[in-house]
Amino acid sequence: MLLGLSLAASLASQGPVTPTLLVDLDTRPPLGPNGSTPLVVDSHNGTVWFLATTAEEGRELFETDGTAGGTFRFDPIRPGEDSSVAFAHRMPTGRLLLHGNSPAFGQELFTVAPGSRTPQLLQDLEPGPGGSRISRFASLGAEGWFTVSRAANTELWRTTGVLGSTLLEETLVGVESATPVTIHGKLWIHEYPPAAGRLWIKDQVGSPSRELLQSLGGFRVRAVFGALGSRVLLAATDGLTGLEPWISDGTDAGTVRLGDLAAGAAGSDPRLVALDDANGRAWFTASTPTTGQELWITDGTAAGTRMVADLGPGSADGSFASGHAAFGGLLFASGPSLDQSSLWFSDGTAGGTRPVVAPGQGVVPLWPSHFVEAAGKVWFQAGTAANGRELWSTDGTRVGTSMVVDLKAGSDDSHAEPLAVTANGVLVRADDGATGQEPWILEPATANLRLLDNLAADPLTGGNGVDFFLEHDDFALFSGRPNGGRIEPMVTDGTAAGTVPLGLGDPNADVLANPLARLPAGVLFFIGSYGNPTDLWITDGSVSGTRSIATFPGGIEWFGPDDNVAVTDDGAAWFRVHDNGRLSVWKSDGTSNGTRQVQALVAHPDFRPEQAIGSRVVGSNRDAIFGDELWVTDGTAAGTRMLADLEPGPADSFLRRFAQFRGGVLIEQQGFSVAGALIFTDGTAANTRPLGVPPAVPSNLLANFVVFGERLLFPVGSDLLVSDGTAAGTSVLWSGAARSPVLVAGSPVVSGDRAFFMPSFGPMDLLSTELWVTDGTTAGTSRLLALPPNRATAHSGGLMQSLSTGTNGRAVLSRWTPQIGNELWTSDGTVAGTRPLADSAPGPLSSRPMLLGRIEDRYVFLADDGVHGRELHAVAFADAAIGLAAPIGRGCGASVRMVDEPRIGRSATLSIHSAASRPAGLVIGLAPSFRNPSPTCEINVAAPIGIGAFSTDPSGRTDLPLVIPNDPALQGATFLLQSAIATPGGALFGTVELTEGLLVVVGG
Repeated sequence: MLLGLSLAASLASQGPVTPTLLVDLDTRPPLGPNGSTPLVVDSHNGTVWFLATTAEEGRELFETDGTAGGTFRFDPIRPGEDSSVAFAHRMPTGRLLLHGNSPAFGQELFTVAPGSRTPQLLQDLEPGPGGSRISRFASLGAEGWFTVSRAANTELWRTTGVLGSTLLEETLVGVESATPVTIHGKLWIHEYPPAAGRLWIKDQVGSPSRELLQSLGGFRVRAVFGALGSRVLLAATDGLTGLEPWISDGTDAGTVRLGDLAAGAAGSDPRLVALDDANGRAWFTASTPTTGQELWITDGTAAGTRMVADLGPGSADGSFASGHAAFGGLLFASGPSLDQSSLWFSDGTAGGTRPVVAPGQGVVPLWPSHFVEAAGKVWFQAGTAANGRELWSTDGTRVGTSMVVDLKAGSDDSHAEPLAVTANGVLVRADDGATGQEPWILEPATANLRLLDNLAADPLTGGNGVDFFLEHDDFALFSGRPNGGRIEPMVTDGTAAGTVPLGLGDPNADVLANPLARLPAGVLFFIGSYGNPTDLWITDGSVSGTRSIATFPGGIEWFGPDDNVAVTDDGAAWFRVHDNGRLSVWKSDGTSNGTRQVQALVAHPDFRPEQAIGSRVVGSNRDAIFGDELWVTDGTAAGTRMLADLEPGPADSFLRRFAQFRGGVLIEQQGFSVAGALIFTDGTAANTRPLGVPPAVPSNLLANFVVFGERLLFPVGSDLLVSDGTAAGTSVLWSGAARSPVLVAGSPVVSGDRAFFMPSFGPMDLLSTELWVTDGTTAGTSRLLALPPNRATAHSGGLMQSLSTGTNGRAVLSRWTPQIGNELWTSDGTVAGTRPLADSAPGPLSSRPMLLGRIEDRYVFLADDGVHGRELHAVAFADAAIGLAAPIGRGCGASVRMVDEPRIGRSATLSIHSAASRPAGLVIGLAPSFRNPSPTCEINVAAPIGIGAFSTDPSGRTDLPLVIPNDPALQGATFLLQSAIATPGGALFGTVELTEGLLVVVGG
């Protein structure tokens, strides 16, 4: 049928295209003079994790390998300007443990899987929003360990970082607080505050912790300094001699005092300056009545513990600010006072302890601090009267000590502080006078210092946040800052002209649009101040079509789009309202008269609507007899009932995830009497049953299932399993066991009859990530793309989602390459069809895109083009040479879809489902469409340019082959088609059934 079309279109490039900036929503200046003030929290093999403050999200977690493309922010746990991460820890498995703050759970335990940027709640240790008092993390074996303070006791916990693996190991009774640290394969648990100071050792999982020298009633530890050879250096007292240096192998017999440096109960108050484990010694300060506070050294024996030099003559104190073991000795700050300290070096003898640059020998670096060693030099911050505090380096000699750069010219301070070594240089925090304190990278070989990322003015931080993006057929609703002002509800149709506010803003306060559900009439949403919406609205994407439906003066507990929301076949959204402390279930068809409380559920205020089956809603509900169980309702008292008591008696079933499956609903259950199960229901008690947990799928990974037609996909470790929900029907679809080491198989993204997944191989600092596609069979599983091992790619790509372009659809992913940086890619399931989609930041710069959705014939996403910050961008399918066949509008009694992606030179099949053996017609028209609403269905085709006739077959299905000529002029052609079937009693005029419209873009 397409043979007769004369549609002009220009040939689109097969490479990445430059997307269109829809609007510069946030034109605010950078965060301010303080910048993002990065603070390192962990590092491993050249990867550094740090906290930084941004205008958009507050203080959040970032990762860097020392390149701009390899620097990114993790998704915030608490969206908005509130900080959500207190501290982080990398486990040996590559997972991150976070102490994060969420609105629902407070400060709790979160995890980030390798290759992911999204933290997930690992366990709510203190149920409710109050949060728990978690200590710093430590690793022992493959597990992360931490303590939780509860009243007068401290609990020791361990976790592998996956759901269901967090276990209470033991309780330290009468311990207010304690912090674990791993040394020599043991966990050393130090009681806090130091005045309490007891110390426990845990040798292995399952064995109780041993209190060190419990027999000495006065033994207390003020500090655990760290490993010295095979033992651990401590500052401790036995209750008789005061605080002195001790050494311990973790046993009572092997724990001894190195000396009574200040005889009697006063103690010498040892404080660590630097550990030099490579040379088997440690440097510390100690104070005695005759020498004052001076520099000492120890090799872990009493005989080898001695004062280095009396830098403060007689009983006067020497001055020590910081130190770093290097060049066979110690670099440290010393002087008559801290304000007059300069850089010194000591080889461990009094004669070998001297200023590196003495007065009169050159420019003396004052106030040295923040030492980091790299490329045979030590890099540090120091100051002079002429240049202020800047970045310096030294090789331990006078001639090898100099200022690297006067970043903030003149006597002003840049406060350049070396923080950590990355795979591509030294991470430095500095202020050049224009950006505030931001992360910089020092290349040690060339001593070149360059800005890594201006986070406080970056799109990640200074651009528009675009909160709660939810797309409809031809528009999307979101919250943005028009002209850099207050946040308010906005819509976009994927064009700059069509990206506008809805006129619901408040000049004195932020007003957020909280999308609730997609209805045929538009997007249903709440508006109100952040976290406290009060008014229910609907919009069809226009200002005139935006109207108020209902008001809840007490404020609404909003759960998020598609969370505790179900849309039934009659076009009504069921949702739960927590208004001023009162729970109730409501439903809305998008009109004021059609928005009402479900009276049949007044007696069941805990009912949570999750998924619809036709006109009924399935969800969980709590009562006093059965606990929290699976229920169904049709909105009437007679039709509201429990489907099954899955956890017998009053115990809760813990129903966590609901998904459409085989005409019913699939639910993940994690109860107390079952390790985990998948429950299927069609809305009747008779057909509510466990599918059976496939033995190869651990119960704690059931939540990772992906519905794949009539089957399920489970990523489990290095394998991808396919299952029909039975043990016999479960098998390994793809295995990475032969690839060593394999980190993750990758969560699949389903696209019609196929699924995409991205396994990652190799160590965390040298990942190799691949893109695979499968049709659910081993033979139909193949690799599409391999990313070569590169430190810069460790966390620079991943699957985003699948968007419909035909029956099989298309995957969208981000990928880093040296040529274009981290940008948007697309794949049609073939090697040739896997290619860059958009290069938002020209050249090798990375835009770090985040796909938001498809609006008609274009992708809309967030990206940083390097000029405007993180803003909305769009790529039209026609420009990107992508074929599209997507439903649009509403039909009545019939449906249409296109098998495969429409492209020039190929044949596509139009499949129409309707009544059997009826005359039918197909109308082809030009886009854009117009809506001609009828009571039950819509006419979507405008300006017809072609009409064809056919008849449906006896099964009611008709497949029409469409041959698209191999004419480059057709590439990018956009049109609409719709079919009408003559049916007595049809919904339109009583004689016709209509399919929905089909928006078609011809690809290359």
